[in-house]
Amino acid sequence: MLETLNPPVRADRDPPASAARPRRRIGLGLVRQLARSLPPLRVFTTLGGLLAWGHSTGWTMPKFSALAGHQEPAE
Repeated sequence: MLETLNPPVRADRDPPASAARPRRRIGLGLVRQLARSLPPLRVFTTLGGLLAWGHSTGWTMPKFSALAGHQEPAE
């Protein structure tokens, strides 16, 4: 019964044309990979710019107690 549903494949026959893998253009994969890496690269560049700006201006993170309102901010 199985032989009638799935006949054995002969080794001397060529595979059907639909089984052949399509040829991909070489540059297309590189372009897709670069396009996928742009959003994280943009985020890290923005964060790095903020870090550099904060370091050059001497900005420091306020204490949590000052943010929560339990302490007067120092002037």
